[in-house]
Amino acid sequence: MSLTTSAALWLTSSAGCPDATTTKILSVCIPTAFALNHLKFYRFAAQFVRGKRVGDFGCGSGYGCKIFSDEGAVAVRGADASKEAIDFARQRYSSVADFTVQSITALDASRMIRST
Repeated sequence: MSLTTSAALWLTSSAGCPDATTTKILSVCIPTAFALNHLKFYRFAAQFVRGKRVGDFGCGSGYGCKIFSDEGAVAVRGADASKEAIDFARQRYSSVADFTVQSITALDASRMIRST
């Protein structure tokens, strides 16, 4: 599936969301303007990930890690300062990425790298 096609699948209607100003991305309701802005950056970055090990610092709920995995990254690691966000990411996307709770201002890169 091409990135353009797969990105279109992530943006769905606002059905099931509180109002029409929200959009579902991978079954999570977020503000539409925020979703479109985020996806723009992930789509740009995703063109460079095939065959690479990728880190998403400030990954939030983890959907960007899923995008990178879907686009061919061989390993994906996500980090965010929010324990709640990482708990959510682990519940949703642990099959495609590893996640760690840490702040970008106090980043321990060794926690992002795992021997294969």
